[in-house]
Amino acid sequence: VELLQFIIDRGDIIRLGSGVIYPTPVYDEIESAIKDLSADLGGEISISAVREKFGTSRKYTLAVLENMDSKGLTRRVGDNRFLR
Repeated sequence: VELLQFIIDRGDIIRLGSGVIYPTPVYDEIESAIKDLSADLGGEISISAVREKFGTSRKYTLAVLENMDSKGLTRRVGDNRFLR
């Protein structure tokens, strides 16, 4: 646990809700790809579109989108998000 916290504090990984952890460079790429996806979809980001893009589960998709919401990058409207 101490080692994990050290790596998080150092910025090598990012911990999202529900025990989801990504290496920081991978998370940055995911965030960038979601921004690009939003542009391709006319500004609206759906959970299903992100799941399809990455071939991942709802748990991981929601963790990333909720983190983007908390950072102020996206705004949630119902089940969808819009870039700010």
